[in-house]
Amino acid sequence: MSEEVSKIVDSDGNHMVVKYANGYPFPSFEKLKDNLDEFKNWTPKPQDVFLFAYPSSGTHWLWEVTCMLIEGKAERLQLEKEHYMIENSSSKTLDNLKEPRVLNAHVYIEQVPECLLENNKIILISRNPKDTAVSWYNHNVADLETDYTGKFPAFYELFRVGNVPNGDWFNYNKTWWEWSKGRSNVLWVTYEDAKSDLKSVTKQIAKFLEIPASDELCQAIAQECTFKKMKAEKHNLLPFELRGDMSFYRKGQVGDWKNWFTVAQNEDFDQIWDEKMKDCDLPVQFTI
Repeated sequence: MSEEVSKIVDSDGNHMVVKYANGYPFPSFEKLKDNLDEFKNWTPKPQDVFLFAYPSSGTHWLWEVTCMLIEGKAERLQLEKEHYMIENSSSKTLDNLKEPRVLNAHVYIEQVPECLLENNKIILISRNPKDTAVSWYNHNVADLETDYTGKFPAFYELFRVGNVPNGDWFNYNKTWWEWSKGRSNVLWVTYEDAKSDLKSVTKQIAKFLEIPASDELCQAIAQECTFKKMKAEKHNLLPFELRGDMSFYRKGQVGDWKNWFTVAQNEDFDQIWDEKMKDCDLPVQFTI
């Protein structure tokens, strides 16, 4: 089946290029639907580790931390996370990756093989949706594949209803959160906790993965994976063409949404939050 490219159009007439898979909009990866169809029927190896998150939640960051822990050394990886990304990889590509594999995706839970959900170690990452909205907006403006040139107010109107690449933040995180409760093979990490104390989160990941990482190693990995160092040393290791001098590593701050949201937008989003999250205890911090 051929993959059709679609466009999401904002209120100002600017568009975002997407592809749909299982009813969800995704960035227009080559062979997206084929890759996701293959993944649904793919059998991972028991030692494979998976990171799942809504985009702009810190996946690059914590993928790097996890890989360093598995390698047992605080050394910069000359690897592209996207080569280990499900949406961007065929099953043949995944099978040929060096083991042990740390794989990542922004997929929905129903797109994941049941055997993986039951048997593999899974790290779930979330970030507060206001900062996510700002970061995801800047990502889509920077990515020439998405071809978006709109302003944040128009993007916000789409984000609040989930009509952006990768869909609805609320649906994505609530579904994964409710499924994850009580499962010993799942670790939930928040962007805000990692920003507050990356060493502690690194130690938490090491314990979850049953890796005998020393206090010194966790400290060294945390220092190597600061946002400033990641931005300086990894910004060229991306398989996407970016607009001008833009970068996917932008600020990495918690609370930057205050510089973008108007009072009206903030009040609007708080109302949406109260409606959609009233029965959900997902841990979220809008500031630290």
